[in-house]
Amino acid sequence: MKRVLILLGGIGLMTSLVVFPLMAAFGSPAPKPIVLKAVTGLPSDYIVFAKYRDWVEMVKQRSKGELIINTIGGPEAIPLMQQVEALKSGIVDINVTFGSWLAGAMPIGDAMALSSLTVKEERERGLHDWYRKVMAKEINAYYLGQYHAPQWMRLGTNKLARTRGDLARSKIRAISFIFPGLKAVGAVPVAMPMTDVYTAMERGVVDGWQMPYASNLVETGLAKVTKYVVGPRLLYGQNSSLIVNLDKWKSLPPELQKVMLDTVVENEEVWYQWWIDTGNKEEKKWQHAGIKFIEWSAADNEWLQKTFTNALWDWVIQKNPVYGPEFKALVTK
Repeated sequence: MKRVLILLGGIGLMTSLVVFPLMAAFGSPAPKPIVLKAVTGLPSDYIVFAKYRDWVEMVKQRSKGELIINTIGGPEAIPLMQQVEALKSGIVDINVTFGSWLAGAMPIGDAMALSSLTVKEERERGLHDWYRKVMAKEINAYYLGQYHAPQWMRLGTNKLARTRGDLARSKIRAISFIFPGLKAVGAVPVAMPMTDVYTAMERGVVDGWQMPYASNLVETGLAKVTKYVVGPRLLYGQNSSLIVNLDKWKSLPPELQKVMLDTVVENEEVWYQWWIDTGNKEEKKWQHAGIKFIEWSAADNEWLQKTFTNALWDWVIQKNPVYGPEFKALVTK
């Protein structure tokens, strides 16, 4: 028995002499990374998510692989109108979205596009903190910031509209938030999924569309069935929203929260300029594809922008009697 104990003790000593130096040489196993599931409002390879995709890589590198953002897809993974509820309940951890897509659960989301401030100005004025307060209460979310700003609306038509009066009774496909503005300028707004716009334009079901400039017109083929872009840019603002489930956010270590926030704030001005440059390039692509840009007079431009925007503000305040005035006070220059 004594010999057995001596033998076992010797084996244990030899094991220690081998294993401990190896552990010292190779280090302890790396901690398992935290993986957050994200869903995008459109297919995740669309141009509107270009800076979001960059941010995902920045987070991975800055955290040294401790935090991974796994984009599970877009509407094919979770239908668009169900995404905010999926975030709220924790089915997904991150929603890469826009204010108008949040409006079903958080009506003030529609108003976000009315901000004409730069992203930096918004943050410095306290608007981002205000978003965090509202989103925590309404959709159980933490607001990180913008990934696509500025963005502006363009009006594409197959009817030649050289003046503001030529828009009268034109059937224009748009998102519902834009409806009051279109009605105010005499157009007839039409609700329609993006996937149906090509056929509707081709068959004359609608006369035109109103969309953000970064809508992949050439890539989706919509440029082939659009003759003109008319009038000025509208709503030169932003409503992109990079949001995290609030419970998940609170569960993250402070150093990883800092990584997620810092990588957004540090890049906000770079991304802002990138989108301005990209928007200009996109519009040139439309022209090269054969779309003619019809410039209006300064007076007509001013009338359209003022009439359109005032109608949207009236609608926002009526729909959001508490949050609406608070939001307007924060974004009014």
